[in-house]
Amino acid sequence: MILFIISAVVFFAIFSFIAERKAPEEYSKKINTLDELACQNYENRTIMQWGYWGFGILIVVGILININSSIKEFHYSIPLLFYSGFMILAGLFSAKPFEHLVFYSISESKKHTIFMQLAEFSIGLLIMMKLIIEVGTFNRVFNVIVLIVVLYSSIMGGRSSNKRGLYERMKYFAHFFWLIYANSSLM
Repeated sequence: MILFIISAVVFFAIFSFIAERKAPEEYSKKINTLDELACQNYENRTIMQWGYWGFGILIVVGILININSSIKEFHYSIPLLFYSGFMILAGLFSAKPFEHLVFYSISESKKHTIFMQLAEFSIGLLIMMKLIIEVGTFNRVFNVIVLIVVLYSSIMGGRSSNKRGLYERMKYFAHFFWLIYANSSLM
């Protein structure tokens, strides 16, 4: 499973890197989120959409290929499956444009937001479940720290309009680092 997690994270990182390189000058890593690289009426949005789709699909494939261990650890596999599925769905619907005075579908933007929030809820639930189930002081402390970072970056990203991009990147880094660590033999 670890191979699929690492592949999914690397896939997402590559596509987000490419999408950021192709972004117009108005796009700022500090202010704008990765979701906005897949926004409506943006000519290069499919790059970031493929990042979301590939990430989710790789993890779903990993769960299905490792179905025997997934069934044994269903308390971990089910939220991970939801997280992956919501990331795929978030990629299907686009966020509102970061450029001003561009027409867009409000309903599509809301669907994207709902699926991203459900994905964040799923990963938070997954971290909480690992926190409760895992043994060992280091693993518990690590899970608490990651949970605090994810919650803090989610809250601050929602509150701060001038650093939303930084907080979202911090949240993704915490998600991905935790996914890799949680699936390694270290936890």
